[in-house]
Amino acid sequence: MAGISQPCECQELKEQLENCKERKHKDCEETTKEQSKKIVLLEKKIMTMTIVGVIAITLIGKEMADKVMNAFSTVETIQQRIGDASDLKSSENNDSNAVNDGDTFPE
Repeated sequence: MAGISQPCECQELKEQLENCKERKHKDCEETTKEQSKKIVLLEKKIMTMTIVGVIAITLIGKEMADKVMNAFSTVETIQQRIGDASDLKSSENNDSNAVNDGDTFPE
């Protein structure tokens, strides 16, 4: 009879191992599903952050471009004013030279 009880114990151990295997497999599947959901959420966050980053860079880039254009405009305005001032100065010099050249003082 001792030989008969041994196969029963082995059968019980085999069933316990199968049950343990099934539980572990289910746990792994559940963990995999949870991790997959987390990955999807993280991918959505990455996409959102990427879009926000692109928009921010676009706005900052536009601001920088506007500042550069404003600086060029300021330089151009200064150059025009310098040119106008030098034109005015040379025309005043020409007028004063014309007056001095045309005036003759009797001796």
